[in-house]
Amino acid sequence: MAEYWDWFDCDSKSAQTRYVYGLRPDKDDIRNDRSALAKVAHCIHTHVKSSEIPIQLVKTCGSVGKNTDSSISSDLDLVIFIDELKPHELANKISGILDKIQDAMDEQYPGTRDEDWYRKFGLRYVIAGMEIDILIGCTTVKPKDFLTVDDANQRAYMSASASRYATNFMKKQGRLFKDLVRVAKDWRDSFPGWPNQCKPKSYLLEVLMLHSCRQARPRFFVKKHKKNTFKQSIRTTPNLVAFFMLQFFDMIGNIITIEPKVTRHATALVLDPANPTNNLWLTLADPTLFINRAKKTAELLREEMEE
Repeated sequence: MAEYWDWFDCDSKSAQTRYVYGLRPDKDDIRNDRSALAKVAHCIHTHVKSSEIPIQLVKTCGSVGKNTDSSISSDLDLVIFIDELKPHELANKISGILDKIQDAMDEQYPGTRDEDWYRKFGLRYVIAGMEIDILIGCTTVKPKDFLTVDDANQRAYMSASASRYATNFMKKQGRLFKDLVRVAKDWRDSFPGWPNQCKPKSYLLEVLMLHSCRQARPRFFVKKHKKNTFKQSIRTTPNLVAFFMLQFFDMIGNIITIEPKVTRHATALVLDPANPTNNLWLTLADPTLFINRAKKTAELLREEMEE
């Protein structure tokens, strides 16, 4: 692991800044993402009849929606929120909804659908060189609704419905936090030793990074404190990243616990409702459920590593 810590030379602030800046998407990336998403959204709004699918909202989610996408990789999710659709109806109705959206998209953008992509929960199109996942959600899903769902498939159908909570929450976080998430993703993707199914989801990285950042420098990660500029706060980056990565990799071999800490932040987090071991629907003021599920995640990771 030594070489990974060496990537961030603690004695070179300019090298740190160049590295972090290099992970941010450039203007061309942002323009291409927005153009591709706008084309898909326009097609859906224009060519899908409201009488057939009562669309209430089309929202950009994923890393692009949360502004945690990087110059290396981006996740373009377009979630179509259907009005008058109940959570328990998703599994039975999603196929018919996807059929209508697919008909409209295939007519307007023939040959752009990824036919090899697993079409159980959504559709994938390649528009203007960008991969876009079209997912279905219902507006009535609330964070705690997942507590009553024991079936993993049902949770997966509901996952897109909760994406707006994650997206709205992440948008409120500061630039430094989002830069550190990009760093964590870059380190994760560059680490060669992940066993099958053990590579951590971005959701989990975001949760652990947020907790680490708030413990170390909470004032840097609230948007209203604009006086803390990026250049001032970047000096803490090596320590924060090292703290986070040590915490994460320690979780592979040991069950990590996060001490409950009362904070002023009352926004509910729903970062991966489809995965019960990563699900965080409570606030940081009472992270009991997250702690228990983090322990379960650690146990699964350790078992996989030992096999």
